[in-house]
Amino acid sequence: MTPSRRILVALAWACLAFPAAAQEEKREGWFRNITVEKGDTVEDAVCQFCSVIVRGTVTNDVVTTFGGVDIEGVVKGGVVVAGGGVRLLPGSQVEDSLIVVGGPIENASGKPTVTVVNVPWLHLPGQRQVFLYGASVLALFHVACAALAYAVFRRRRVGNMAATLRARPWITLLIGLGATALGITALIYTEDLGDWEDVTAAAMAIVMLLVFLPGFAGLALRWGGRAARSSEAGFVTALAGAGVLSLLMLIPLAGLAVCCLVSCWATGASLASRFGGKAWLGTASG
Repeated sequence: MTPSRRILVALAWACLAFPAAAQEEKREGWFRNITVEKGDTVEDAVCQFCSVIVRGTVTNDVVTTFGGVDIEGVVKGGVVVAGGGVRLLPGSQVEDSLIVVGGPIENASGKPTVTVVNVPWLHLPGQRQVFLYGASVLALFHVACAALAYAVFRRRRVGNMAATLRARPWITLLIGLGATALGITALIYTEDLGDWEDVTAAAMAIVMLLVFLPGFAGLALRWGGRAARSSEAGFVTALAGAGVLSLLMLIPLAGLAVCCLVSCWATGASLASRFGGKAWLGTASG
């Protein structure tokens, strides 16, 4: 299995693993950290929007989403973290794979694991642990997206998308929500296309990104103007707005909601304004 597929499997398992934690031997947590104390033995430790501390023994797997893992004891299975980091303290041991997305692996145990997949630069909006590397990449990505879209669509079109967001924010949000839901549903059904699955899924993802980008520039321009309390619409304002949106996505837990809203508003702004060809009600910005 390639590293990219391991990451996808890790994210899917991290999101879907919690229904299996119904037996008494398993520990499940939502928004509250799980601690396996020294001398305790559990089968699994699954934590959603929280972290896991292992001082005792976990006979199977440790899985967290939007939280990290500290290990002082023994994990006989694997560790999967989506949106956090892992610390292997002296005397700790992980006998199977270690898959970490969204944070670093600090190994002070001196013991290697069977398989290690680490993507520390991919910050997941809303994760509770914020690391400089991932936060910097997230901010640079959003600034680059705003800069690229602004350069391609120019000031007038980006201004029209910002004006559309200002004139009809909730209708724009609903349009984006519907379009995003439709795109995700279509991506799910590409599984039935056999040999064409990967090509079709990639093409649809590119289309969704191309719809999102210009609207994101408009949204960034709108938020940049609000942050500066200025009506001036320009390139620097859009970049500043992209930075503001990145900072909001770094807020623990709430950043996930911000990311979803940004995605829907940006998509809706592109579609409602016809990619900046016409502002809603003709209220152009800039």
